[in-house]
Amino acid sequence: MLPSTRELDDRVQRAERAVLDADQRLRSVAGGVRERWMARAPTVVATSIFALVAGWLVRPRRRVPQIARTAPLFGWQKLLTPLVNIGISRGITLLSAVVAGLAARRKAEPPVTVPHVDLERYAGLWYEIARLPLMHERACASDVTALYELSSDGLRVINRCRLADGRLKTAAGRARIVDTRTNAKLKVSFAPAFLDLLPFVWGDYWVLELADDYSAAMVGTPDRKYLWLLARTPSLPGAELQAFLGRAQQQGYDVSRLEYARHSVRHAEVTPPLTATAAATEGETVTNAATVD
Repeated sequence: MLPSTRELDDRVQRAERAVLDADQRLRSVAGGVRERWMARAPTVVATSIFALVAGWLVRPRRRVPQIARTAPLFGWQKLLTPLVNIGISRGITLLSAVVAGLAARRKAEPPVTVPHVDLERYAGLWYEIARLPLMHERACASDVTALYELSSDGLRVINRCRLADGRLKTAAGRARIVDTRTNAKLKVSFAPAFLDLLPFVWGDYWVLELADDYSAAMVGTPDRKYLWLLARTPSLPGAELQAFLGRAQQQGYDVSRLEYARHSVRHAEVTPPLTATAAATEGETVTNAATVD
């Protein structure tokens, strides 16, 4: 029996979706390869040119007849060899400086943040959807959340996650505003408050994308090493997720290395007051065997 027209349409639509998904994956891989090549291109070019010049300088010389070696040299001939050597060395120095300048300029271009963040609307509970994680986050196996509450100079922060053995890890910290014009650039620290004067305890927290209704956000560091995709719910629709990934790739982040979070809850929980969310004080980390409701 031949399939009905509706069944044929369903099969065609499934095939079209499969082709679109494959095309998206191919574009993502190709974009990652292109970004890695562009990052290494200046070094490869400089190394190749240096190797060619060095090879030319150390190439074996042909033996010159004895009569030619003992022939007297005029003044300009005596100066020719050192002048050539100086020109080559200066050229290599100039080329290296140009290549290094181009590479530094590319690295110095920071990602673009959102025009403005309303911190009052931004506060509350966020579920982590995907991340390019910091080293201390690699132990988190599931249920990664971030809870923010307004403070006098920014936000108070409670990060929580489930370890592989089922224990709940909680870390309390604070985020201070760096760019008061947009509120999109902050610094975050989980160190004790008496260490606040030390610059290395603070990490960058830039809001790169933000949904109009504050239902999803993308946060990253300007060096493009770390990235977090957050949402008010434990999951994001596929189309919205792909849109965020596309914008992250345009900003220069390697989305092929993203780790996707798992959550044991399907629906967003009611956000409790920040002071009641954990027993940790700012700068401390607590692990326990609490369970997710």
